[in-house]
Amino acid sequence: MSPMASVVRIIALVLTVGGCTIVKVEGPARVTMVGLGAVRIEPVAAGGIVYRSRGIGLVPGLGGATLGYRSETAALLPATDDCRLILFEPHQRDAEALRDILKPVITDKQICINGGGTR
Repeated sequence: MSPMASVVRIIALVLTVGGCTIVKVEGPARVTMVGLGAVRIEPVAAGGIVYRSRGIGLVPGLGGATLGYRSETAALLPATDDCRLILFEPHQRDAEALRDILKPVITDKQICINGGGTR
């Protein structure tokens, strides 16, 4: 097979595996489509946001694109002392135990759970 035929097949494959991507944003943010399923997420307030994306096919993400399945959760935060520790979907008992252990070095305000505040 010639190199040109290989390139044409790869391009055809990429165009047919566009797939589906779901993006959920927690917090005040502006979400805009930038093309072919890619989105731009920008906080619109001083606080941070957490986003979750899941997709199959050609899926863009914070670290680059993936061909296949991708599941990504990320927090975008301003440079503050709030949320120095972020726990994504912890069990309540585990979060409370960790908070008790860290009490001497970190305040409750600096522990955020699921990006949605402190507990």
